[in-house]
Amino acid sequence: MKTAVSRKFPATAALLIICLSAVLLVQCTKPQPATTGKDQLVAALDAAFIQILSNGTWREITKPLGPLVVNIADCYPTPDAAPFPATPTGALADILNNKKIRVGSYLDKYSGSFNAYTEVNVQLMRAMLDELGAAYKLSAPIEIERVYIDPPSSSTLFKQLNEGAFDISDLNSALGGVSNSQRRRSMARYTCTIFGSGWFLQVKENSSYKSVDDFQADAKAKLCSGMLSSQLGKDYFVNQQITSQYENDLELCGQGVLDGTYDAYLHFDPAPVKSGLRSIDTGIVSGVPLWVAGGADSAE
Repeated sequence: MKTAVSRKFPATAALLIICLSAVLLVQCTKPQPATTGKDQLVAALDAAFIQILSNGTWREITKPLGPLVVNIADCYPTPDAAPFPATPTGALADILNNKKIRVGSYLDKYSGSFNAYTEVNVQLMRAMLDELGAAYKLSAPIEIERVYIDPPSSSTLFKQLNEGAFDISDLNSALGGVSNSQRRRSMARYTCTIFGSGWFLQVKENSSYKSVDDFQADAKAKLCSGMLSSQLGKDYFVNQQITSQYENDLELCGQGVLDGTYDAYLHFDPAPVKSGLRSIDTGIVSGVPLWVAGGADSAE
């Protein structure tokens, strides 16, 4: 009996060691959220944004979109007021040392209004990271490694951001929104608003609606929205019937208003998407920052 036990024990112990090693390997290889440097990362991104705002790069990049882009100006173009952190640590230091940043992004495979800002987003991100690299005299540009969330979901994005799956979000979640039943600004850090967009109700030319107040007062009104306006529409037009078209909203919502399926289309472009429509300025502007993980920013 003693011999049998003594032979069995080493085998059992070896199996436990193998299992424990496997668990530790998974834990070590799984991306872990940074515990320091998150506030610094926000400060550095703000400084980079203010640089491109001050030197005219922001205007050059966004100018082709004309009225679709608004400078909300919650950060003024004053570089001296927003220096880059002098001694990077944690999350910021990792990005600078590796010359790589992981960005939580959505795939650009969707049709309709979803991709209106895709190219501008890419250019603004590149310009800011180049300013970041220049400020710290990096020998090579910071590489963007995209981590895709598919299908697009702000709730998934913020969950993965806070779990450490990526360093920052792309320009894909408005500052005023809610995800995972929480205000986004209460569960993650955010930069200056990189850009904003106005919102318009596109209605038939002969529609009785003259203002956003007219529309909000009509509890029988039917509103069509695209992927980018879905949450904003539901939150601002709580008494109206909302239909979200996540694919081809320009055509489906525009034509739907013309044929009477919907009373209005909530869109970020003041130019009517179809002949026979006119736009009502809602007076609503939403803006998009870059998001950095929430939680404590522990001292070194």
